[in-house]
Amino acid sequence: MAKYASLYQQEALAARRSWSAHREVGDDLLETLSVPITTAALSDALARRFEVANDRTYTYVGDTLLSVNPAPRLLHHATGNSIYDEATVFWYRDHDEAACSPHPFALAKR
Repeated sequence: MAKYASLYQQEALAARRSWSAHREVGDDLLETLSVPITTAALSDALARRFEVANDRTYTYVGDTLLSVNPAPRLLHHATGNSIYDEATVFWYRDHDEAACSPHPFALAKR
């Protein structure tokens, strides 16, 4: 059974929405939080983004990039490529920061 564990994990990942390099509503918590920013509010918002918003590992809080350490391997689910591969580097290089989702590659352009 253990040899099939990766297949179940891949199916679970495929059932989730593909990771996207495109900026989405909620990528900057300063723009979306309607409550005062506290540790509890940040923790709750990050957990919701990761669990509900399909592995949104990176989040901006203004100019600060926050990261949630994910359990599954991060993939472009549609292509199977890592979100850290060369194609992703070039995508972030070639697009304006306003169009890019939170990611270390977007931060590196600053």
